[in-house]
Amino acid sequence: MSAPFWKQLSTAALLGTARTPALPPLPQGLQDLALEEGAAPEARLLRTAAVAGLAQIAGLQPASTDEPLPEPAMPSPPGVCRDPQAVSLLAQIAAEGPEALLAEACQLLAAAGQSLPHRLLPTYFDAAYRASALRDPVMKAAGTRGAWLSAKNHEWRFAATAGIDEIDIRQWEEGDVATRTRYLHTLRQTEADQARELLEKTLPQESARDRVTLLGALRTQLGPSDETLLQTLLISDRSKEVRTLAARLLSALPQSAFAQRMQARLQPCITTEKKLFRTHWVAAPPQAFPADAAQDGIEEKPPGGIRVGERAWWLRQIAARTPLGWWTAHTGMTPMELVLWAAKTEWKESLLQGLAEAVTLQDTDPAWIHAIINAEVLPAQEAAELIGGLDGKEQREAWLKLAGSAPAFTWWLRLVIKAPFTWDTAFWLAVEKKLIAHLHSDAVQYDYELRNLLPELACRIPMAATSSPTPWPTGAKHWPSFEDAAHRFQQTLERRSRLRQMLNLKL
Repeated sequence: MSAPFWKQLSTAALLGTARTPALPPLPQGLQDLALEEGAAPEARLLRTAAVAGLAQIAGLQPASTDEPLPEPAMPSPPGVCRDPQAVSLLAQIAAEGPEALLAEACQLLAAAGQSLPHRLLPTYFDAAYRASALRDPVMKAAGTRGAWLSAKNHEWRFAATAGIDEIDIRQWEEGDVATRTRYLHTLRQTEADQARELLEKTLPQESARDRVTLLGALRTQLGPSDETLLQTLLISDRSKEVRTLAARLLSALPQSAFAQRMQARLQPCITTEKKLFRTHWVAAPPQAFPADAAQDGIEEKPPGGIRVGERAWWLRQIAARTPLGWWTAHTGMTPMELVLWAAKTEWKESLLQGLAEAVTLQDTDPAWIHAIINAEVLPAQEAAELIGGLDGKEQREAWLKLAGSAPAFTWWLRLVIKAPFTWDTAFWLAVEKKLIAHLHSDAVQYDYELRNLLPELACRIPMAATSSPTPWPTGAKHWPSFEDAAHRFQQTLERRSRLRQMLNLKL
């Protein structure tokens, strides 16, 4: 029986026979075996599965068809990983994970100029279909045979351009939306106008979700020449998500007409007053909904999930869309002084959340990120979203600082494992120290998430730091429940090292 047959039958079983119009047909001669006069639909489904399973075990050959045979693959390309031990290790990694190790294995293969063994392509493709974060590394290690295979299963179409140079126009013409977005990001670095023209031509034919994804590529080398397209989308696009993204990108262009309108709306809200012979800055939201604000994406009513008054909501949106340079120019304060001032005002939540949103959207001075994080005026979750705007060393310092205000160690560890920055030995030792301290505490007793995170954590450790064994607290009260997770942690480290040795890569 074919894969589509079993998939259709499984879908019918999951949805229920009452919601399934028809069962997949069995080959001629077997259909009567699955039919029983007066049988309930559920019974027919089970009999169909039983007959099909028995026929498959018996080696039933499918009936001939007039459909043309699939296009054969090209001769085996050079560079395919053929070392038996490496192939066996890659199979173990695919079967047991963790996900981060699959990604690293593919990246190491590509760095060594090799591609995945052909027999493992379906396994890695299935994993990448389930976890979109794996698609880029799997595609880079798939080779030309992977591109051929991807056409045989619609779930594997993300690999259609495997083996093609990342700046080749075929990435744009044949790739899925993620591939095309990566192509735009790459092209924007050298030919920003050409990339924007490609985007402008394709947007009307794309779905709303894909328009948002593709439009995000304009963040790379965003400049004044992008304003016309963004203003058009802000006014006329049917999707609220597209209009919102266009407004946010326009806010990152200080000289754009949009940014000028936002500054004009915010200026009356940030004024001075004299008190006790001293001049103080004060904040106050607009008294009425600003004229024409809706055309710039400002919402009059807050969404249902945000519990805030209307005036506070207007102020937050305007602050988030105003260039950050306006604040320092208008008030003469530094970013840290502004953040500390905002935290003392009556409207501190709206101002701080608006400033935090502006920081995430605008290519700005890291001083703003440091100011918001160091002032500790935002919840840890919102502060964590800002750290990615810092460079590697500053990110490491910010993550360690955030650990002190995190609601739980495992919450912090999960975020820091996923954060896209390079760990050095000193950072890993700091994380290790916090991990061991947590394992000594009673809070770890019901920390089931940590058990699953340990293998993922092993993938972030710099290889130079793996020679020193982790000092597991084997005598701790709750250590027995973590022994298996620690074993998988060590196993992951060993597999990372072995794979590098097999591919002749430096540790």
